Amino acid sequence: MLKARRSSGDNEKRKEVLQQLFPEAFDNEGFDLGIFERILNELDFVRREEYNFSWAGKQEAIRESFKPAVGVLKPVHKESIDFSSTRNVFVEGDNLEVLRVLSNTMENSVKMIYIDPPYNTNSGQNFYEDDFTIRKREYKSEGHSTNHSISYKSGLSSYGRFHSRWLSMMYPRMQIARRLLSEDGVLFVSLDDVEVLNLALIMKEIFGEKNVETMIWKKVDSNEGKLKLIKRFRVEHEYILVGYKNKDDTQFKKVRELPDFRNEVENVDQDPRGEWVSGNMSSTEEISVEGGKNFYEVVSPGGRKFRRQWKFPRAEFDRLNEEHRIYWGKNGNNVPRLKVFANEPRLVYVSSIVERKGTAKRASAEIRELVGTDCFPNPKPVELIRYLIDAAQTQNGIIMDFFAGSGTTAQAVLEQNAIDGGNRSFFLVELPKPLAEHETDISKMKFQTSADVTKFRIKAAIKKFKNEEKTVNNIDLGMKVFALSRD
Repeated sequence: MLKARRSSGDNEKRKEVLQQLFPEAFDNEGFDLGIFERILNELDFVRREEYNFSWAGKQEAIRESFKPAVGVLKPVHKESIDFSSTRNVFVEGDNLEVLRVLSNTMENSVKMIYIDPPYNTNSGQNFYEDDFTIRKREYKSEGHSTNHSISYKSGLSSYGRFHSRWLSMMYPRMQIARRLLSEDGVLFVSLDDVEVLNLALIMKEIFGEKNVETMIWKKVDSNEGKLKLIKRFRVEHEYILVGYKNKDDTQFKKVRELPDFRNEVENVDQDPRGEWVSGNMSSTEEISVEGGKNFYEVVSPGGRKFRRQWKFPRAEFDRLNEEHRIYWGKNGNNVPRLKVFANEPRLVYVSSIVERKGTAKRASAEIRELVGTDCFPNPKPVELIRYLIDAAQTQNGIIMDFFAGSGTTAQAVLEQNAIDGGNRSFFLVELPKPLAEHETDISKMKFQTSADVTKFRIKAAIKKFKNEEKTVNNIDLGMKVFALSRD
């Protein structure tokens, strides 16, 4: 329906009305917008500014979160391994529709979700759409850009053009992901700087402010290759957003790690276990509380007595001493110090800064070693995901990844089960996106879709485990394959 344009006469009438109601907003030069805004701020009926997070298309994204499933998962026996006995699952299909299907049967049952979604970086890679920009003409025609004057100052009016569609893509997936998590379940999302702040706001809206935290993954090793020439600083990190179904019900375990010493290691007593540094194991006698926890007296090999509070109970102190893990100094009369060996893993708390857990370069090498070629862009290293799986106490749980990519999460589950005897199962979802002909690295391998690549990598990992007989005991090395169907 066509709308009539307002005439200049209409505008004059509006001006007269404003002059009658707000004469103080006019001077000899005309209408003063600044004064008018101050008048409005003093009126009780004017809606005040408030904090909110929105974008063009948000309401539709919310509706997408609650649409019923219209598809079904059909088994693909010829692609499966031990279909009747395995708990591991791989699904080909659009992950939003697959999540809708799963929400009917797997609500509150997934211990951990790890995803590595598109970063919206316009990187030009072909496996995933990685540019969610809305064209200018489309953006304006849909009424998304409502304040064109802002663009001259800050560019904020065009901000939504680059991010709105990505946000709308992620929102319903985050909603359903939360429904699938168990009460002590946890979601990990890898991202870089482009969308991390936006997704954090989405997750806080869905999971709750207190249930969202951030980790930083150091994705490069300073010894890896030649450094690029840069003008400001070297980007060595990505983020891992962490969402809890209920933070109060979720607890990470300590993990075993080799110590990262800042001081130089030594071996002054020629201990056959190798180099070590000494660590403090007591309070000073001045601040120790007699009768307090772990307060007792010890005698050094040279006969000197130390009466104070210790970090260990007496039985533990005696055990460490018998195993020559305590250093009493060259003459045997120094304050005892704990020997921490460089080559012995120790239990430590998980850190928000994740270092020495694989690198981007190592992740690509892992795929080459497994399948003989770079068959997927920018994979994550197995060690990183395995670290998260271990920390999240997932021993018998379901580990889901609905942006499966190269299938790293499946391999990480198998490896962690082999390491600690866990009974975890993986549940991966990958879109069967047709591959472009010019993707030469994988075109020779006759893959038709990205999901074919994922399955190939998982099967290669399973085959590797079967060839290493010592690791096979009690590990589920099967995989049920399903395909999303709308029939």
